[in-house]
Amino acid sequence: MTTRHRPALAAAMTATLLCWVSVCPADEFSERFVVAHNVWRSKVGVAPLKWSSELAGFAQSWANHLKKTNACDMKHRSGGERKLNGKVTGENLAWTWQDPKPEPGFIYTPEEPVDSWGSEVKFYDHTTGNCKGGVCGHYSQLVWHNTTEVGCGRASCGNAEVWVCNYLPAGNYIGEKAY
Repeated sequence: MTTRHRPALAAAMTATLLCWVSVCPADEFSERFVVAHNVWRSKVGVAPLKWSSELAGFAQSWANHLKKTNACDMKHRSGGERKLNGKVTGENLAWTWQDPKPEPGFIYTPEEPVDSWGSEVKFYDHTTGNCKGGVCGHYSQLVWHNTTEVGCGRASCGNAEVWVCNYLPAGNYIGEKAY
């Protein structure tokens, strides 16, 4: 078994375990996102996330907006745009590009943006709760201890894609540690 296949096997095993404890999302797309998030969360001992269809719709609407107005360039929502039903959401974005784009479908799998965010762990200093030597805000939102729900969406713009995940409750509060 190659190294590349080990994360897929671990994700499949985790998906099976999550379904046994009633955290199994409704479809493969959402299940794969939840499993990928919960693999990272399990490494630091925080509770697993549950899929939120409402957050997924919110994330998909932003991905569609970025496609329509920004050619899939990444731009976070600002201020009040981040609120869903009066609650501020956390948000992670990912972007990828490939030429030529493989057909059909998307370049990234649901695991790839999540693993990209997770790879920022090397810049997260748990002692201080700060980033050191690089960006770690995506990682800290991914494993934020109080976050309980996630929903994700994606959009394709020719050879580019933008991926959006939103979280409730939001994380990344200054002066607080992720876990």
